[in-house]
Amino acid sequence: MFSFGKGFILFAALAILASPAAYANTYLFRVDCKGQAFVAQWDSGAVDPGADYFRIATGDRNLDCSIYDYNGRTDRDLPRRWCSGDAGILRAFPPILIPLGFSHCR
Repeated sequence: MFSFGKGFILFAALAILASPAAYANTYLFRVDCKGQAFVAQWDSGAVDPGADYFRIATGDRNLDCSIYDYNGRTDRDLPRRWCSGDAGILRAFPPILIPLGFSHCR
């Protein structure tokens, strides 16, 4: 007969083994604005919408700037800014972020 402690440990072990692994990808883009350049860094969560989504979101957050794919040889010394945001708001209403002060990566 199982004791409560053994049953709990067995249940916890099975729950940990059965849970999906959380994979996160990092996406980097070079952002060139008037007089400044930096690297925008996005860290995806368990749900990854892909590089194209983050490239568009970077452009939405940095209006009047040019967005390029990251090149490690030429862009590694640029300052990095971490970007984050609600995917639904970015996808549905990107212009609303401008007056709210969310137009740049931090």
